[in-house]
Amino acid sequence: MALPANVNFGTVTGLFIDGAGAPLVGSVTFTPSAAKLLDIGAQPPASVFPRPVSVQLVDGAFSQQLIATDDPDLNPVGWSWKVSFSLSGVNAAGFNIEVPADETVDLTLVSPVGASGGQLIIRGPGVPDTDGVADGWVVTVEDGVPVWAAPSGGSGGTGADGADGKSAYQLAVDNGFSGTVTQWLASLVGPKGDQGEQGPKGDQGEQGPKGDQGEQGPQGVPGADAAIAILQITAADYAALETKDPTTLYVVIG
Repeated sequence: MALPANVNFGTVTGLFIDGAGAPLVGSVTFTPSAAKLLDIGAQPPASVFPRPVSVQLVDGAFSQQLIATDDPDLNPVGWSWKVSFSLSGVNAAGFNIEVPADETVDLTLVSPVGASGGQLIIRGPGVPDTDGVADGWVVTVEDGVPVWAAPSGGSGGTGADGADGKSAYQLAVDNGFSGTVTQWLASLVGPKGDQGEQGPKGDQGEQGPKGDQGEQGPQGVPGADAAIAILQITAADYAALETKDPTTLYVVIG
């Protein structure tokens, strides 16, 4: 089954030879960066899953049609093909390309090359004259275009050491100070400042832990025997006593 009629294609070509001009043997593989392409303009609409395409070299050359990466009927648009190589005796790095609809892409014309700042060329005898360029100028190659410029001067030698700067004391003398170095040092010390105000009372500290119980003290000297009198007395007589002797034990009878 063919692809829908509205799908556009582009063509990719290439020629690969070795340093002696002999054609290389191997294959070139194209892998789509888009996993799925939605063709809503097809009748009926279709989901296209592009697969990698490999082509064998014939006499070192190939020509292959691929789905166009800018086809407006497909979604997404602006994707790319990954180009990889399997060439006998050659280690070629892969790269990505776009394949416009109804156009031919030659891999030799779109293959990237390593970055380079160009090679310096010194003008002199044997170099053809170039308008606006003087002898001694140099040229750099930028994006394949030669750019001439006057040579820059070399680096200068190391300069002589400068004179030592003045000390702080010498600067003070230059600004009007009169006295010795010791006197100048003493002048840097200001008068004693006033005593500062007493700070606020600090917060009360936390209560300390309870102390250990002290040892028991020695037994005291026995006290003298108390002298007490015992008196039997009637209730009427006890009640009639005006004063009572604290050293007398009253036994109330009847």
